[in-house]
Parts: sequence; structure tokens; C-alpha cells
Amino acid sequence: WTSTNAGRIQRLINSNECIIFMTHVKIGKWKPVFKGKVFTIEQVKSVLPNGKIKIMERATRKSTIGVIAIDSKKRIFLNYEYKIALKKYIWKIPAGGIKDGETPEQTVHRELMEELGYDAKKIKLFYKTMPQNSINKTHSIYLATQLTPRKLYDEEEISEIKSKPMTIDEAYKMAKNGEIDESETIAIICKLYWNKQIIDDFVEE
Repeated sequence: WTSTNAGRIQRLINSNECIIFMTHVKIGKWKPVFKGKVFTIEQVKSVLPNGKIKIMERATRKSTIGVIAIDSKKRIFLNYEYKIALKKYIWKIPAGGIKDGETPEQTVHRELMEELGYDAKKIKLFYKTMPQNSINKTHSIYLATQLTPRKLYDEEEISEIKSKPMTIDEAYKMAKNGEIDESETIAIICKLYWNKQIIDDFVEE
């Protein structure tokens, strides 16, 4: 297994006919069957090696970003906001979808101003998650610091967002005791808690 083989398989996947470990699987073209405000549901027909036909589905949406805002005291900001689908308030990092014509970096600045009331002079890509089997989108997590007050109002917000700065130790304790239960936020907090030097290096560099 080499990078050349991996690249070849990826090209074959992109061409909608893939060969995986020398097993032939024919995959048709993804076709939209439902289009909502945020998600488009797509289906594709595949023919397995045994001749059986399988219909697969995925939800596709525009790429999104999340922001870990860090103040001069090396505290991170978490939002406490109401989520209609969950019917409750949750703790999470500022995040949102990339609008048409925006770069991911421009979205970072906009979401910071809309949700925190701050802009950042310095931002940096922390990591990116790739599309999953059933969710076709990319999600990029950014670090942001050198914060300055600047509010941008979002007419689509359904409730007031309350933001709270806290140390990574405090955030980890909230995640550990279940006060923070949103999976992405927990993963981010754990990454930073286990690698605290990331915060120090980013603020001081």
C-alpha cells in the first residue's frame, strides 16, 4: 500500500467507479432527491461484486468552520446558546457555515463578531475534518487571538448567545462532568487539554 496506490484509488472514487483491494464495485452518480435550506439529500446506486444493488444516501451541505477564541489570559471562549433541534441550551464554540463568496478565514472573522462581539487580529487553522460516510462536508477549526471588541449583528439568531471565557482546565472539568455534552466541543477541549502548549505557543508567537 503506497501513496501512489492511495492517489489512484482516490481518482477512481472521484470518477464514480472504484476498485478497492481488487474487488470491483460499480458506483453510479450521486443524484439529489431532496433539497432543504441547509442540507441536500443525495442517493447513489452501487452494484456489489455479488451482483446485488445497494442504494446509499448522504447529506451534503456547505463547508463550516469553528473558532477557538483565546484572550490575553489564555482563556478560551464558549457560547451558551439554545438549539431548536435539541430543545435545550448547550455549550459550544462559535461556529457557522461558509457563505457564498466567503473564504473560511472571512467566515471566522464574521462568526467571531456575530457570536462573541470580538474580532481577532491573528487566526490560524488548527485542524480540518474530512467528509464522513453519510455527511458530505468539511469542517475547519481555527485558533483566534489578539481579540478586539467589534459587534456584528446576525438577524438569523433565534436567541441571545451568552459567551464565557474559561481556562482549558475549567472547560475540561465541565466536559468530564457532563456539563458540556456537545461532541465536537468535547473533542476540541480534549485536544487542547492534552496539548496545552498549543495555546501558549499560539498566544505568545
